[in-house]
Amino acid sequence: MKSDQIEVDPAKAYQWTQNLEDITIKLPLPDGTTSNQVQIQTEPTKLEIKCEANILASGDLYQRIDSDLTTWSIEESVLQVILNKSENGLMWPELIVGDNTGEYVLDTCIVQEVHEKLAQLCSESETAPQTGATFNSQQIEECDFETDKSGSFERFCGKTNQATHKVNLGSHLVLVTCTLDPCLPPAIGIRHDVDVCIWQPKNCDGNFEITHEGTLLAFGYVQASKQNRKFIACPPDLSYSVISESTRHLFIYRQDRSITDTELRNRSTGRRIHSVAEQQVVNIPVDEEILGIHATNNILYLLLETSIVSLQM
Repeated sequence: MKSDQIEVDPAKAYQWTQNLEDITIKLPLPDGTTSNQVQIQTEPTKLEIKCEANILASGDLYQRIDSDLTTWSIEESVLQVILNKSENGLMWPELIVGDNTGEYVLDTCIVQEVHEKLAQLCSESETAPQTGATFNSQQIEECDFETDKSGSFERFCGKTNQATHKVNLGSHLVLVTCTLDPCLPPAIGIRHDVDVCIWQPKNCDGNFEITHEGTLLAFGYVQASKQNRKFIACPPDLSYSVISESTRHLFIYRQDRSITDTELRNRSTGRRIHSVAEQQVVNIPVDEEILGIHATNNILYLLLETSIVSLQM
């Protein structure tokens, strides 16, 4: 099994990715490291990876694995470890509970599917739009059918005012835009199944490209259930997302809300849960139409008919 060369963030010790059945961990090793210098110990709920006396990764796993099926290999100074999930289909928000030394990378099959939809954006000329829905009808529910219509994405040249790139997104609609970098155009949030993937358009050395910057987990499903939504927004750090109705009601969704004062545990494994997704409902005490919203990392601003309301986040 050949491992691809990886570039790990200097602040991170390893990369990990997942699909519905297993998890792949990639760790860079010093040149010349042999398999005799590496020790990997796995239990159904624990993992430890060592290179000689150095611990590369260690702790309690987020969910159970089948430790008897763990495999690993070293290729071109990269250690690749594959863990088999006990519960197939469950996507893990973290690999090791409370560990911030690893970098999560979106599974290549998901990235590839979105790239195929946006492939024309990297071409030099406009191409014919694609047609046809791409969703799996078995993976959606009744509230999703109202988004079953085509959308497109176009890039215009500021000098010629002509469209240089155009793509048909099919059912992968643009649900939200947000400014991640004030020096770049707004990033776009495109729905992928139940999630929303955030993509940043940019010019690199004169070439136009779009990079994946983050994912709002399950937010595609959350927004589809809000039939009276008017505005959708999220801050630059993607720590929360917000949906507003025309008047009075706001729905604030946080993906990774830390909980320290309860004994919430996983029903099947008995493991304590340290964070959960949380939805908060805010009632605006003024019966005025909401004309606009703007989300920052710490404050959410609402523009009403006669006033501006700020909410500390």
